[in-house]
Amino acid sequence: MLNGERQGHVRTTGTTYELKACTDPDRLLELRWDGQVHEWSLLGAMVTLEKDLTREYYYPYDCWLTFEVRRTKAYWASKALYPLYLISALSFITFAFPADDLENRFATIITCFLAVVSILFVISQYVPKTSYPTVIDKVILLTTTLLTVMAYFVCFPQYAGDMSSDDLDFILASGLAFLHIAGNLAIVVPPLVRSTRQQRTT
Repeated sequence: MLNGERQGHVRTTGTTYELKACTDPDRLLELRWDGQVHEWSLLGAMVTLEKDLTREYYYPYDCWLTFEVRRTKAYWASKALYPLYLISALSFITFAFPADDLENRFATIITCFLAVVSILFVISQYVPKTSYPTVIDKVILLTTTLLTVMAYFVCFPQYAGDMSSDDLDFILASGLAFLHIAGNLAIVVPPLVRSTRQQRTT
């Protein structure tokens, strides 16, 4: 942030400011801030000075300070993806209940679904508003789809017929787990590979 000290002449063209972290504990808004924004990594900065001839006052200049930043992958992995994967893993506890215990099975699925929705509302405040779905949006959509399909599958073991309900539970849980892991790999891996290649080329 700006420390308020001029580092040049009085004229606009020679006036610059030094950017540094504000560590004064008496400043309430900067309390306990180390000067780093862990959500972003700074790639570079550029200062542009433009003159506006239409202005009549003394300093007809616009100073633009541009930062090139990139979202930190580890930040979103720990804040969004990791909780979603934990909820997805916990949802498979549904098949641990007896086949005829539909009340607890549905209660587990609904609880996990509400947890995913709450994460969606929290993340939506920080994810940029775009016209295309982000990786986190796709993971949330895949997780909600998993829970919806699971809500239908928990009813099947009651009508297993000659097959035991435990065997059918194992088959359904294994199939859903495989599809969920494959879907997440298809969503997360390609952007991660592209980002790694871009970092190597820059």
